[in-house]
Amino acid sequence: MSPGPVVYLHLGLPKTGTTYLQQVLSNNRESLRDQGLLYPGALRDHFLPVQDVMQHKFRDHYDERAAGTWSPLLQELRGWQKPALISHEIMCLAQPDQIKRVIGDLADREVRVLVTARDLLRQLPAVWQEAVKNGESDTLQAFVDRVKRNADSDAAPTRGFWAYQDLPRILGRWEEFIPADRIFVVTVPPSGTAPDLLWSRAAEVLGVELSAEQVEQPTSNTSLGAAEAEFLRRVNEQVSDTLDWPIYREQIKRNVVRRLIAKGRDNRRITLRPSDAEWAVEYSQRVVATLANRRYQLVGNLEDLRSSLPDLHDGAVAELPEEEVVEAGVVAVAGLLRRIGNEHRPGSDTPSAGRTLRARRAP
Repeated sequence: MSPGPVVYLHLGLPKTGTTYLQQVLSNNRESLRDQGLLYPGALRDHFLPVQDVMQHKFRDHYDERAAGTWSPLLQELRGWQKPALISHEIMCLAQPDQIKRVIGDLADREVRVLVTARDLLRQLPAVWQEAVKNGESDTLQAFVDRVKRNADSDAAPTRGFWAYQDLPRILGRWEEFIPADRIFVVTVPPSGTAPDLLWSRAAEVLGVELSAEQVEQPTSNTSLGAAEAEFLRRVNEQVSDTLDWPIYREQIKRNVVRRLIAKGRDNRRITLRPSDAEWAVEYSQRVVATLANRRYQLVGNLEDLRSSLPDLHDGAVAELPEEEVVEAGVVAVAGLLRRIGNEHRPGSDTPSAGRTLRARRAP
């Protein structure tokens, strides 16, 4: 029996341009559909349906909106007899029983896996600052030290950095159920290349084309500078244990991070100590060697995953002048106060941050 229509499962990895790709896909649904590719649903990504099928908790929270959302997504797929794409990076965490369920629910399709991947030297600062944006309070050095300690563990992790960044292990799990030649590894281009090159590589796999205007997207997943990240980390030390995830997400991540801190100054980059950067380069070389011996479909250049030592002249987070962290905090607090003031102007219907927080705490 010939296989059914193709469905691509985009697993991430996290911090490999996933937000950008999902924005392009979401904003161009109709154009992609006209070309024969379905990006189902109405939201930017498929977090809720994937959380539903995997029963996955993010920061120990299961979003009640997720319940029952996987079945409608399947129904939409079954009404479409051409290629389709499901995208969310929590699928990279799927364990064998979860993978079997997803593939079983797509038994009438030819399942292909698409993974975007980036070199470890760029991943470490990016993943740390994303963890801080999600309420973590570890210093960058504590985070990197833990990553290094756990790098060569024989046990497959279910939490922490390597659970969603160990590329060979993640691909190996899916390869138990899907032939290697149906697994596509799309490498994230090096810094300084054309901003739409990542999309072009993904589009090559998907068999679609979009104009330069269609793929130029303002990202909502803004990176923090070193001082802003360190300021937020210190805030998290004080508040993250007292706020459950939905409140933190709304009040801190969406209001403070996205609207205030990330719009601060052109601050210094988050960088590693030279010894840690050297370790990341060496580890990346091992990953490249492992993938070179596997039969995955490579789109891009395997050398993109081989880290090279950068110019570290602007220093690591641990070496930040204290006045830069203080200034980042002043900018953030001043911006928050301006926002609250604007919301209290006559005629404003937007609740203030304080009123929203109290309302969400109420039974």
